[in-house]
Amino acid sequence: MAANIWAQMWSAGGWGLLSVFLLIFNIVLTIGNASLRSQSVVIRAGFAPMFLYWAFYIHRNDISYAINIEKRLLIILLACIALAYLLKLLSQGNIINKTRQMNA
Repeated sequence: MAANIWAQMWSAGGWGLLSVFLLIFNIVLTIGNASLRSQSVVIRAGFAPMFLYWAFYIHRNDISYAINIEKRLLIILLACIALAYLLKLLSQGNIINKTRQMNA
């Protein structure tokens, strides 16, 4: 299969699975295109790399590696969101004030 998603779909299910995956592939690209028009900077900046991998690098890898890459990117996105939220709370002094109130 040479680590090719299209060959993997063909060998696993013939024309039927290849057609279904082609439909899924295009639906995901449509969702990715719509997410780039979002008002939220987090959605645009966070999801753009995921859809980039889906659009370009999926042709060179099998489905398990593609899902693994997407999972890693999602974990990085969530970690960045959590860190930004924590830094925002620290910069506003909310965490320090809350801990002082609890200790008093």
